[in-house]
Parts: sequence; C-alpha cells; structure tokens
Amino acid sequence: MQSLPQDLCARIINLDTIKKRDLLSLCLTCKSLQRVAEARLYNHMSLTDTHRALQGCFSLIENERLAQHVVAIFLNPDERRPGLASGEDFWLVMQRALIACNNLKTLLIADPTFVNGWVMNSPFPFQLREAKLRFVLDEHIVQFLESQPSLKVLHMYDYTEDEVDVRLRPGALPELQVFDGMLSLGVQFTTRKLTHVQVIVDMDPVYGLTAMLRHLAQCKDVRSINMLDIPYDATLEVLALIPPCVPNILHIGLLPYPIRDRHEFHQHLMALHYLEAIELDMGKWHPLPIPLPAQRAIASEINLFCPSLHTVILWMGNMHVQWSRIDGKWLSQVSANTYPQTSSFWCYI
Repeated sequence: MQSLPQDLCARIINLDTIKKRDLLSLCLTCKSLQRVAEARLYNHMSLTDTHRALQGCFSLIENERLAQHVVAIFLNPDERRPGLASGEDFWLVMQRALIACNNLKTLLIADPTFVNGWVMNSPFPFQLREAKLRFVLDEHIVQFLESQPSLKVLHMYDYTEDEVDVRLRPGALPELQVFDGMLSLGVQFTTRKLTHVQVIVDMDPVYGLTAMLRHLAQCKDVRSINMLDIPYDATLEVLALIPPCVPNILHIGLLPYPIRDRHEFHQHLMALHYLEAIELDMGKWHPLPIPLPAQRAIASEINLFCPSLHTVILWMGNMHVQWSRIDGKWLSQVSANTYPQTSSFWCYI
C-alpha cells in the first residue's frame, strides 16, 4: 500500500473502537500507519505476565525507535508466579529497558519479593511526573527519588517491620504534590507543595500524625488527608490534631465514627470551616447502618455541625455509600466490592 497522509493515519489510529490487535495489524499495512500505530502501542505498556514483560523489555532494548514512544510503564509481576520475577536476570532486563526510555513520565514498578530495590539505582535518562513504587525504602530507592526533582505524585508501597534508617536529603522532591504511603515514611515526604496525602497507619497514630501534621502546617495548599487503619480508640485524638495544623482542609478520611457520645467528634468538626468531604468507617457499628434512611440521618447529623460539608462517604466492609448534598437534599450512590485501599476519591478533591 502507498503511503497515506499523516492526518488520515492519525484519525484511523485514534478511533475509539480500535483494539490492540487492530494496531498490530496496522503496523503491517504500510510504513505511514506503522509509525503512528507503534506510537500508540508503545505509549503505555502494561506488563504483568513475566514472560511477556521480558519480551516487551527486549523490544525496547533492541529498538531505540520504539523506546522513544514510551511515556508510561506499568510493571506488576504476577505474585502467584514469583519465581521468575525474583531472579536477578529478570530485573537486570527491566533496568536496561528503563534506561532506554528517555521520555518516560509515569512508572509503576512492583517487586513482589521486596528485595530488588537495586534495580532503581541507575542514571536513568527520564524525569518522572508520577511514580508508584513497591520496594523497601533503602539507599537505592532514596538515590532514585533524589534524581527525580520533577516528580509530582508518589505512591510508595513499602513493606518492612524494620525501622527505616535512610532518609531523603533536605529539599529533595521539590515539586511533590501527592504522597501515598506508610505513616512511618510520611514525615520525610511532606514537602512544601504537598496538597494531597494518604497514609497507612503502621505506627502509633497520635505520635506519627503529630509529627506529620506539624510539617504539613508549613504547606500552604493542603487539600486532603486520608488515613487508613486508624484504631477506633484513637479517632478523637487524631481528629483533634487536624484543625490547629491544617484548618483549611477540604477532605478528611478515613475516620472511625463513634457509636455513641459523638459530641467531642462534632466539636472538632466545628473548627473545620472549609471541610467539603469526609469519609467515615462504620465497621464498629452493630448493626451496620445499612438502611438508607439511617445513613441519611448520619449525613445530616454531621452536616449540622459542619455546614460546609457536601459529601459524606460511609464505609461498611467492602461497600461504601457516597452521600452528596445537592440543592439541600442528600442523595446516595452505593458502590459494592470496593475497599478504602483502592479508592482514589481522596486525591481528586
């Protein structure tokens, strides 16, 4: 087939109905379509099967043209088959592929064994905007993060029972706006431009959150704080920490809602004059407030003490109900088979 005009090729490639197999076929049609089809095929690479991940990485290593198309890589080896993903040869190939991607902006890379952080210790040519890393925070990961001053979003999934003894240098990650990770790591990631924070409480909540909020008080535009796994008995102490440090906060979660004697909880809410959304854990309630009229009463009760609220999300196990106040009425939206750990509501407000 003769060459086609570039604008026509672009319209074909960007059709909403086009599938990956269609792109593969178009690569074999003519050179004009091959160029634009390859660009879309390799723009975002999602690699979960370890054998296919190796094939994809070798393609990037051996073909510079293809590697230049890549702006996002999602490497999440199947945890049910850790053997290959735990081998050093596998991770060396991953490292070589990353070195080939000059234009990479988004990286999700997960090590199911948590022992291969060294793969990130290399002079990579790219500057990321978003990173999701599942590694132990060691000197290799710290050096990598310090080489990414343009990073705006960081999800750091660390898993270790040992105390973290490495720290970022002061002033690292100057553009960081979103942090998601363990509370024990949170303090060193509270940069001045931070706007959204989610922490998994893996230490004494009052001690850890006191330290983190003291740093967040220096940030001008904190909009959202989401806290997972707060012990029920620590709810009031945790909530009391927030108004003095971040009084202009727009979103708070995930707070266990007291079953009785809620007056102190409401008193702390009254100090948050700009709060728009709150997420509450109803897991300790027995029976659970499943009937919608009961939930509407809870939303109205909270709104009475915090008039700026327009969204109340009630979590009950693997279900949550989002209540939204629209034209003075509370309307509900039920979502099943969801968990707080996978919710992203906190980072979009």
